[in-house]
Amino acid sequence: MMTLPLGSLLALLASLSLLPSPTVATTSPPNSNSNSTPSPTIPILFFGDEFPMVGSVIASDTSAVTLAVQCSAGLTSEKCGLPGGGFTITQGSRTWELGYEGPKETDGTNVVGTEYCKLDPVADAATCTATASIQGTAMDSNTVLSGYKHMMYPVTITAGAEKLAASSDGGASAMLTTAKATATATATETGTGTGTRTATVTSTRTNAAGSMVTQNAAVLAGVVAVVGGMLAV
Repeated sequence: MMTLPLGSLLALLASLSLLPSPTVATTSPPNSNSNSTPSPTIPILFFGDEFPMVGSVIASDTSAVTLAVQCSAGLTSEKCGLPGGGFTITQGSRTWELGYEGPKETDGTNVVGTEYCKLDPVADAATCTATASIQGTAMDSNTVLSGYKHMMYPVTITAGAEKLAASSDGGASAMLTTAKATATATATETGTGTGTRTATVTSTRTNAAGSMVTQNAAVLAGVVAVVGGMLAV
């Protein structure tokens, strides 16, 4: 199994695809009238830049809320950074999980990815594992991220808001109060592995959250080259 940095896996999924009841804040949608019910928003953890996102509540219970997240209307995947089909996020006060399955290409290949993070809101740290599978070749990554609250971004709920009122949990509501807390995010990522071809990717980085996202994009070039070689075998 080949091992890659968490941020690189996120960037890889995006490139190959073009690709809990929480106490919620409310915002009025564009062109709404005075009689319209404000749309609730909840913060989610997202390893990327902030941009307008919308979500539909799939499920909500006492431990977590599950959302289908997509770009806001009018934004293309290229502009907002999400794959065309969006992704599913399950988030609680101490856990976070993302699931993604890309469309099949003409040759029948597609990308399937999952990420799971154990959150420590007191220490503001996330211990994460990411896995991506491409044409039967699996890649994974283990990452410890400090300052994850700095990477909490609002998602406007467009459907299923009633499910939020049916449960009670400190998870998303606790995140809501600290979503924009000032924090410096640092990450330590290591990994080695073997796939169809032997490959090793090892990195240790400490930097601000914004720089981390930018540098992950730079790492992507090497990742794509490795994966491309594996798929060519």
